[in-house]
Amino acid sequence: MRRAAIKGFTLIELVLVIVVVSVGMLTLLGLYGQVAGKLGTNEDIQIATQLAQECSEHILATRRNLGFTAPTLTNAICNGLPAVPAGFTRGVTIGANYVGGLATACPNGATCRDVSVTISQGLATRAQVVFLLVQY
Repeated sequence: MRRAAIKGFTLIELVLVIVVVSVGMLTLLGLYGQVAGKLGTNEDIQIATQLAQECSEHILATRRNLGFTAPTLTNAICNGLPAVPAGFTRGVTIGANYVGGLATACPNGATCRDVSVTISQGLATRAQVVFLLVQY
């Protein structure tokens, strides 16, 4: 008498499939951990960028309202803005007036001031805005 062929998988085949799927899942889980860490870093960069933009707009508004040589255009101009979140620091550098010439970024004959707004978190610079105030 002939035995009918039994169709299906052997135990060894099933174990091999489980091992292959497990290795694939471990790789994916490792990637999810990296993504979570990068999301936190990107959030910090976004906060720093918003803080730098806020301070830059405050400087531009002060210059527009009070003039190019306003006494409030100092490195402490953004100290009156709402406090930065814990862990962040804001630094402002407003350079001295200089007259533009052929060798400068300042237009020829105009009076300019270099401005730099830097937002740091710990030792890392998260955002920096550099611009030029010009008086014709």
